[in-house]
Amino acid sequence: MARRFVRSVPDGAAPGIVDTAELLTGELVTNAVIHARTGVEVRAWLTEGRAHVRVSDHRPDRGLVPHDRHPYACTGRGLALVEELATIHGVHSGEDLKTVWFEVWPEAPAPPASPWETVAPPGRSLTVTLNDVPYALYWAAQQQWEGLLRELFLASADGRPAGVRPAGVRPAGVRPEDLVVAQDTSNVICASMTVAVEQETPDSSTLSLLVAFAADAAPRVAVLRRVLDRADLAAQRGDLLSLPALPQLRAFRHWLFDQIAGQLSGEHPTAWTRAPGAPSATPTDLAPWDASEVEAALVPTIAADDGNRIIAVNRSAADLLG
Repeated sequence: MARRFVRSVPDGAAPGIVDTAELLTGELVTNAVIHARTGVEVRAWLTEGRAHVRVSDHRPDRGLVPHDRHPYACTGRGLALVEELATIHGVHSGEDLKTVWFEVWPEAPAPPASPWETVAPPGRSLTVTLNDVPYALYWAAQQQWEGLLRELFLASADGRPAGVRPAGVRPAGVRPEDLVVAQDTSNVICASMTVAVEQETPDSSTLSLLVAFAADAAPRVAVLRRVLDRADLAAQRGDLLSLPALPQLRAFRHWLFDQIAGQLSGEHPTAWTRAPGAPSATPTDLAPWDASEVEAALVPTIAADDGNRIIAVNRSAADLLG
């Protein structure tokens, strides 16, 4: 509806301007639907060939969460598209309303882009110490869990329970109210981690971070951990399009959430490198190779070694590829 509305407004504008405004409006309204979950107001007009669009919601306390651009990320592209295609953009937060805006101009060069505004979490905050964080592993884990949450949210949008399996089969068991808490908590964690990383000068593959979180966030982090674990099980069963987390991503996610919830509850920090049983990217003790897992897989499956040499293919994959 928002895209059709924006397309109907700019009478006589250049087709490229209308196409870009329609695309970016879709991204911002999607963000409002998923993250704000309030009524959404869209305003659009054309002046001197320039398209102006304003998308407002009623969650001014929920700030935007810009993501690093990554070619393999399955979420977080909306604001990056606005940054890339809009001439200028920004966000205004008032007492009852948050408005994300952009303009698309036909002429060049463009003026400097407006920065996104970040909103600090309300209430008292505490600092969580995260030692020896593997930078690449964190971003991979974040991208994977955000993909799971996005699919659960969209799957539940028609009123059915999140992660529903075919008739007569047990669902994933994620309650809608828990999914809302998990989505909001994920956004807070991602925003807080982004701020903490920006304050560091990465000179190695690992970082030690001081991250501020709301003092009462521990129960919500526990809900997020539980929702993602159930979503992971649903993905392993093939109930979701999203792939389940790799073992090291799952272990890091558990460590991160346990550190946040534990330290907010008064526990001492434990470095990732000292986490018991955490799988490493380069394990020293390899389990004996067993091809039976590949052969027993219900979906086409191919196994490769560290040198990307294919070492096993099951019947489903062979039939699929001929």
